[in-house]
Amino acid sequence: MKPYKQLLVSILLLCGGGSVHSQSALFLLISPSLTHNGMGGSGVSLPSSSAASTYYNPGAIAFLSEPGINFSYQSSHTPWLPGLVDDMWIDYRASMIQIRLPLTSEQQLIQANTLSFCTSRTYLDAGLQQYTGANGDDLGTFRTYFLSENASLSVGLSTRVFRIPVETGIGLTYKQIFQHLTSNQDGKAQNTAFDWGFLSRTTLPLKMAQHGIGGILEISPSLGYSVSNIGAEVIFRSSEQADPLPRTARFGVSLELNLMDSHLLYPMSFSVSRSAEDLLINQSASSWKYTKGLGDINFINHVIRQSASDDVIVKSGWELGIAETFWLRSGKYADLAGKVNYTTIGIEVALIGIIPRDPGATYEENSIARLQHFVDLSYVYSSYVGISDFHPLHGTRFQGFELSVKHFDELMGGISPKK
Repeated sequence: MKPYKQLLVSILLLCGGGSVHSQSALFLLISPSLTHNGMGGSGVSLPSSSAASTYYNPGAIAFLSEPGINFSYQSSHTPWLPGLVDDMWIDYRASMIQIRLPLTSEQQLIQANTLSFCTSRTYLDAGLQQYTGANGDDLGTFRTYFLSENASLSVGLSTRVFRIPVETGIGLTYKQIFQHLTSNQDGKAQNTAFDWGFLSRTTLPLKMAQHGIGGILEISPSLGYSVSNIGAEVIFRSSEQADPLPRTARFGVSLELNLMDSHLLYPMSFSVSRSAEDLLINQSASSWKYTKGLGDINFINHVIRQSASDDVIVKSGWELGIAETFWLRSGKYADLAGKVNYTTIGIEVALIGIIPRDPGATYEENSIARLQHFVDLSYVYSSYVGISDFHPLHGTRFQGFELSVKHFDELMGGISPKK
């Protein structure tokens, strides 16, 4: 086997389960989300202001807590398979704009009040490879890499069901996929694909004053579903050797608890999520075909009970937030077919949020308060733990920064926020 083929097989076996050996572009199964990688990868049902959440569900970015215009940018540089090689890495970049309009009338059945647009780029560099001929002669070196350039659009809808407010995000991601195994034409492939998904959430406020505690507890259950990598098969040499893209279904539920005090601040939050993932491909020794819907995912066994099977990967995670400044995360990932079972951990720190304010100053006098109102800069870290020292994923760590400019409409118009 030629060296680049050996490398490719290693990448494919470690990106997914053992049942995906005949598929292509499996680098698309590597999550770039710094947040959700700390929660076991259970991101399909979690509303998010992070652009990387579109990897799990394009509908997840259609949620903003209040009207306004927000911009965000994030980047990360991650060594990949550090337990196997030292020259392979993943580079991720994403930028996003989110716009939320105020609700016009409670009498209107359905209102489209949020629009989000995101562009992202995932680049997996597999390093320089030595190419040899059939007789072992040196044919030079080449660089192996995989690239996905993505654009996501998500719309948020608000309605009421039996007087209960329901928000739903519906999103679509378009992908341009490039695979460069060698410098000759037989080692290159280009494809287009798309993802789609929806996420529905309701929020039920509970007045804590009735229980001897000040403030309001917001209880927000959510449900999410998505399908990724829908597109034509990958052709390197001829259509007779075409392989399918790793079309993937994800389904999950989550619960968020947000304690809001009398000043409309969130001193504490907690969320928990559970999800399942299945490759929508049935394979035999000589053929394959795509399946639909949930595939082999069973809601009770896989999502609720978190009982993994040979065909379905299960994921779960939780997050604890303190004063909208510090977040602690953990999760579990179980893939029986791929023989991958590990725990994840993660933290996030709002670097601007930790700067102390002058409690006696007004908003106009307090430059720190104004800065925190308009700008967020967070450091995010996550890693896989509990993996054997000899496993290629041992030592995998994700870290990067996320920058947000909030209330951009106020910033441009010189409007002071309501306090």
